[in-house]
Amino acid sequence: MKRLSKEGLYLNRNTGGKAMERRKQYLVAGLLIVSLAFGAYAFPGSAAAAKAQEVTVTGEVVNGVADGETAFAPVYIRTDDQGNYEVSTKMKGKELPKFIGKKITVTGLVKEKKDGKTITVTEYKVLE
Repeated sequence: MKRLSKEGLYLNRNTGGKAMERRKQYLVAGLLIVSLAFGAYAFPGSAAAAKAQEVTVTGEVVNGVADGETAFAPVYIRTDDQGNYEVSTKMKGKELPKFIGKKITVTGLVKEKKDGKTITVTEYKVLE
């Protein structure tokens, strides 16, 4: 025997409670998926930090733009054997533009990108 619900829908006595329970499960599963996706989006640095390696390199501090075209040009560490490292302006990297043309040893976290390597300097020592 079927009975009519408040919304005007027929309910089967055997499945009335199970359908509501199933909807709750789908809602909880959906909320879990959304919260996991948001967590991965909101905290991308945690995965990137695991990929970064701490290294020490020695080289010359050089300006990234010839003839001083812009005041916001990136600064690089040019090494003889390890290539060039773009210096991040985070942490102590923002202090390095005053040493352009000087030989320096820096320690920091290196991230490999498709267009080169970037180093976030944690400490440095001017050699000349």
